[in-house]
Amino acid sequence: MTTSRALPKRHMAIGALLVILTAAGCGTETEPDTDAAASSPGATASESASPSPEATTSSAPTTEAPEPESADYESCGDGECEVSFSGSVEFPLDGNDGQWTVAAAVEEGGVKVDLTDPDGMGGGGGLLYEPGCTLQIRGDGGGGLACADAGAEPPAPEAGGFVAHLLELDGDSVTLHVALG
Repeated sequence: MTTSRALPKRHMAIGALLVILTAAGCGTETEPDTDAAASSPGATASESASPSPEATTSSAPTTEAPEPESADYESCGDGECEVSFSGSVEFPLDGNDGQWTVAAAVEEGGVKVDLTDPDGMGGGGGLLYEPGCTLQIRGDGGGGLACADAGAEPPAPEAGGFVAHLLELDGDSVTLHVALG
């Protein structure tokens, strides 16, 4: 009987601790500038409470993706190509049912790949973290992400499907192999 009551109390204690830690991490703490406060006794509370320039430089980095590279990818006209880029890229990939659009960008320690079908609808996407990883979208709309063992042949796209293989990732430089089925 005591163990059943101890479990909710433990969960409540853990939850309270998480709330306290989260609240502590949300605030900003700045050291008051004693010289400035002493030299200007008429400073208002809002002036003395404003953050210093140093505090604003430690803000979180933006997650805005860089502008895609603009290039002509003629080799993608047959529905399969290898593309090298830095930062981000957007390119057409011709398929039996029209022109698809592949958008890829280096972010979060990997390469985010998104596919848009000829009608402008989202076709799927995913984040590839290391060379050898593959995004596979099947013709039925399902799919997944997988990483092959070194030297293993990556999967080919099935009819109506799509694959993107991450061949190289070196900082911001990427080489992808993409193909429609």
